[in-house]
Order: sequence, then structure tokens, then C-alpha cells
Amino acid sequence: MKRITTYWLSLIALLLLPLGVTAQTVVLEETFDEITSGSNTKNPRFAMLSRWQGNENILLPKNLYQADHAILAGSPSGTSVGSFELKELDLSGNAGAFDVTLQIKGSNTDGSGILKVSIVGNDGSAQEYIPTKYREDEWETYTFSFTGGQSATAIRIETLNNTDANNCKGVYIDSLVVSQKQGEPTLVSDVKSVDFRRANISYTTIQRVEITGTNLTAPINTEIQGSGKDVFKVDERTDNGDQHTLTLAFTPTAAGKYDATLHVTSGDLALDIPLTGVGVDPENPYGLDPNATPTETLSETFTNDPLLAGWREIAFEGEVHWQRAMPYDDEPVMSIEAAGSGLKVRSALITPLVKVPGSNYKTVLTADYRVGSAKGGEFLIKRFNKQGKLISLLKSIIPTEPTDGIAYKSTPLSIPIESDGKDSYFVFEYVGDDSPEDEAERKTLTILLDNVKLSAEEIPAPVITTDLEQIDFGSVDKDSKLVKAIVVTGENITSRITAEVVGRDKDLFELDKLGIPAMGGTIQVTLKGTKETTLEAKLVLTAKGEGINMNATKEIPLVGKIVTSTQEILAETAPVRFTAEGLTIVYDATVALYSADGRLLLTGSYRAGDNIRVDYTGNVIVYVEGVAYKGTLR
Repeated sequence: MKRITTYWLSLIALLLLPLGVTAQTVVLEETFDEITSGSNTKNPRFAMLSRWQGNENILLPKNLYQADHAILAGSPSGTSVGSFELKELDLSGNAGAFDVTLQIKGSNTDGSGILKVSIVGNDGSAQEYIPTKYREDEWETYTFSFTGGQSATAIRIETLNNTDANNCKGVYIDSLVVSQKQGEPTLVSDVKSVDFRRANISYTTIQRVEITGTNLTAPINTEIQGSGKDVFKVDERTDNGDQHTLTLAFTPTAAGKYDATLHVTSGDLALDIPLTGVGVDPENPYGLDPNATPTETLSETFTNDPLLAGWREIAFEGEVHWQRAMPYDDEPVMSIEAAGSGLKVRSALITPLVKVPGSNYKTVLTADYRVGSAKGGEFLIKRFNKQGKLISLLKSIIPTEPTDGIAYKSTPLSIPIESDGKDSYFVFEYVGDDSPEDEAERKTLTILLDNVKLSAEEIPAPVITTDLEQIDFGSVDKDSKLVKAIVVTGENITSRITAEVVGRDKDLFELDKLGIPAMGGTIQVTLKGTKETTLEAKLVLTAKGEGINMNATKEIPLVGKIVTSTQEILAETAPVRFTAEGLTIVYDATVALYSADGRLLLTGSYRAGDNIRVDYTGNVIVYVEGVAYKGTLR
């Protein structure tokens, strides 16, 4: 047993540490040095372990056994769990946070009981761990971390049955240390301020702040203060030792800018973090006119001054705007640049409301642009419906390499637009930041924009053609097969051409392939004569065109009939035999006799052995119980 005086240990630790370094204060240490019998590497059933009664640190022992400078918690036979409690300790320092560190391993050669550590009287504090080292292995060190320590805290340590380890209940413990951190209390944040930027009215934007509190003497409390306190709140808090994650929510109730302060305290320590955010009207963030009359075409070369009617510019941030310029005595363009402004810049150039054709058209937004003086920044192209709702972000251009000067040639821009029939506004948006004091952190670029057009081209309809308008199988004998081929050609097709047989007799057909390339190919259709019928079925070919809901379908009728084939009477087992006078019936049956040209000669039910005289010569067909046989009467 090793007993530690907290005051002297703390003083020695502080003298050994550099100024400002936080260390652990050992509140209790038990090494079990007083135990000199038993073995922790042999089978306890044969080691004749004796029970251990504890000491002034270890109280209320149950099924504890001596194990040579260690203890075995749990009976040697593995039939009972073990437990003990530590003497009451003052663990109120460091806001009640403390650690319990043990050297442990399982009691079997390949398994261990479950080790459970908890604060007495606080069931919610319980923690469990299964050692990964076993009887003959090296010791494993494991630490249980707790909060909620008080001035008189008792800790309970016990083992539980581990059903996954053959119901092992024992754990070896070599040493045990209870400790708390020491040092000056500090309270810091990972950010100096939090900017929620823009958020729609009634919508919530989330930001997270990491607060680190070390050696605190009081719990951490938070409060939102200031004129905008009603729209900011601490939505969630997660505590993990010294780390405290605050999830902050910003929910503006009206358009405009909001300011508040996150006030964090712990005892006498205080930390203030400014909060800002801008509320945006979600119904119309760009001020678009839902009642505008859409123009039929869009073609702006920026040669006119003023611009084509309906164009607008909105500066969301900064005082830098899109403006008509004449670079290098060229034709006029629209230009914007944040460099030299010392500001954050966000400005949107917006087209008039434009008609977008329906699904049978291919629509493209084109423009020419040049980039220069790039240190970052972003050029965005967006599409909105007439109510001001974003349909899609069409393009984002972000220079990846710094450049000086303006590109010599324009870059053509061509963006496919979904032909959905929705009248639309198109927005060319510039984002730059020239505000950082460090020039290397500035993100600016120059954009020159020209020749903005929206064009539409009608999409040709998809067509499927075949070399046959129907597939005629003619007469096919029952229980036989016949194969026919059909050549398929596709025009304006964007998918594979699929094939299937539909109709009453679809199960009588097989296709050698269920799909062919868009350009076409050959499909073989096999008829299986499994029953007598006049065929009712068709081959259906389908494919997709380029436009939405533009599909092609071709139906090919499958015609013909399946008939019963006849057989020659060749064997002694045939049901009838031909004689010089007619027929001899082999067994009781219904018989019908036809001439070769289909004339009925006789019919009736006959008994075995009947001889039937027939005044006819020539080829005949006889049906016995519905089965046809061919023969000749002479």
C-alpha cells in the first residue's frame, strides 16, 4: 500500500513543472505493494489464492484475492463477481472532474470479466471497460474520466459477467490512481467573433464555437446579450472534459443586420464573443419583379447606353458596382473589380425576365468573358424564376492561380439551360474581398463580360423504323420452333432501344436480346409451338429522345398459327391399324377418319378389337382421342 499526502504531492509537482503548465494532482494511489503472496500469471484455482481484506484505501471488499503485488477481483473459480469501494475523497476541485487510472488484465488466458467504475450514489456515472490483455500478458493501463466529484466522493469498482468470454467474471488490478488536474483556471475560445452572414427570415443558420476551460473552479455558463439577443441562441452544448462545443443558432425575424454578444462565464472568468448576422427576405433576395413582362429573346452586346431595357445591378456588399466600360479602346463591356476598394464586394448583374421554351427545345445561355488581376474571388452565374426563387447555380468560376493584367482573349461561355418553360432571370454575380490588411489574404479579380445571349433550337423527334411492318410465321407445327429476324434502325435516339413482346400469346415468343444500341440492330424472334392457336401478339420497340418526355414507340404485329402435326403409324403400339378392309381398333377410343382433302369418312366410339370397313382408298388422316395419324387405305 502507498499513501499520498495531497498537499505535498501538489507542491512537488508544481515546483517541477514550468510556469503555466497544467499537471495532475494525485488524490489517492494504491500500488498493492503490501500483497506478497499469490500469482497473477498462474491458474488461481491451483495458486491457492487467499482472500484479501483490503486496507484503509480499499473498503467493503467482496471476492478480492491476493495476487502478488496485485489483486484479483472476482472468484478464482469464475463463479462470482468481485467489488470494493475507495475511501471518501475530496474531488471537488477542477469543477468536479477527475480520473481513475488502473493497470489491469483479464483473469483467464484468453478472456476477462467486465470492469465497472462508478461514483457511489450516482448510477448515471457508471462506466465499463473490457481489458484487452490477459493473464500472461503485460499489464494494460486504462483511465476512466468522470465529472461530478464532490468534497466527499466514494468510488465503487466492481466486475461484471462477460458472456462473450465464456462467462468470465475476474479482472486483475495491479495499481490504482485517482487524480485531478491542477494549474491556473483559463477560459478561451477558438474564434474572436462569429459572423452568420446572410440567412432568410425565419430560417436558422448554425455556427459552432469551441470553448476550452482548464482548471475551472465553477461550471461554465452562457448568455446572449445585446440588441439582437432574441434572434441568437445557444441551441446545443456538448461537454467533453475541458472542451465545450456550443452550437449557436441565428434565426432572423426581419430583413436587416443583427448584432449581439455571447457572454461566457466560469466563476470570475468571463469571455465575450461578438455575434453578427443579416436577415434576408426569402421571398425575393434579389428584388426581382414577378409581374414583369418576359422578353422573347435575350441578346445584349452592351453597345447601347443605357443597357437593354430590364437589366439591373444590385450591390449586396461594398460600394463597387458592375459598370459599362471601354477596355483598351475595344467595344464596350460590363466590368467589375474589387482590387483597391479595401472592401468586401458582392454585386449582381441581372438580366430582364426572359422566356425559356418548353421541353422540345435545346436552350443555351452564352457569353464572352475575360478574367484578370486574379488573387481569388468568384464569378457566379445563377438562374431564378420570376418569383425570385433560385432554380440552379449554373456556373462558378474561381481562378486557381494569381495573375496580373487582363486576359488577351475572351473565353466563350456556353451553359445548357433546362427547357422547362419557366420564365427566368439570369444573374451574373461577383464576389471579392479586398479588406484584409495582409495583401496575401485578399481575394479579388477583374471580370469583363460581353455578348450575353439566350438561344433555343428545336429538338428533332426520335424515330424507330424496321424492315418489316409485321412478322408472319405462317403455319407452324405444334411442339416445333421457328425463328424470324427483324432489322431495326433508330434516328435521334439518346438511349438503347428496348424490345418486348406483349399480347395474349406473348409467352410463346423469345427474343435473342431485350435491347439494342440507339443506332439500331437486328433482333431474332423465336416462336415456340407449345399449343394450337392463331397468334395474338406484337413486338414493341421503345426508346428515348433528347427532349423531356420525347419517346419513340414502334409496334410490330406477330401473326401466324400453330397447328397439330401428324405422325405415321409405324409401330405395333399405335392405337389403330390399317387393314385391307379398313381399320382395326387396338383399344377403346373415339375415332374420326378424314380423307386427305378434309372430308369426314366416319366417326364414333369403338371398343378394342372392332374391325371397321371403309369403302375408300387413298391417303387418310385418322384422329384417335384427338391425336392425328397419317395412313393409306388400299
